[in-house]
Amino acid sequence: MQTFKKNEKLCGKRDTDNLFLNGDSFFVNPFRIVFVKDDNINLLESLRLQVVVPKKKIDLAVNRNKIKRHVREAFRKNKKLLISNLSSKNKKIDFALIYQSNDLISYYIIEKKIKEIFSRLSDSL
Repeated sequence: MQTFKKNEKLCGKRDTDNLFLNGDSFFVNPFRIVFVKDDNINLLESLRLQVVVPKKKIDLAVNRNKIKRHVREAFRKNKKLLISNLSSKNKKIDFALIYQSNDLISYYIIEKKIKEIFSRLSDSL
C-alpha cells in the first residue's frame, strides 16, 4: 500500500489539460491544490497526483527536485487516509499540488500539510 506507482501519477497532456481547465482549487500554505472529482471508473486509478514546483519560485533544480521528492514521499506514506474514503464512495480524484513558496520547507511540515490537504479533499467528497 505504501508505493507510488506509475498509475498513481497524473501524466499526459489530455489529463493535465482537463485538470486545469475543469478543476476546483483551494490553498493550503505553501501549496495550491487543483483537483477534479469523477465517478470511479478504475479502482487502480482512484487517486492520481501531479507535483509542480515552478522554476520561478525555486531557482535551483536540486532544490526543486528535493521538494518534489518530499511531497511524493509524504503522499506515499499517507495516501491510505484518502483512498479508503474514495473506495467507499466509489469516486476518483485527480489532483495537482503546486508549490507556491519561495523558500524551502522541511519534510515534516510538508507531511503535515499533505495530511491537511487529504482531510480537506475527503471532506469535499
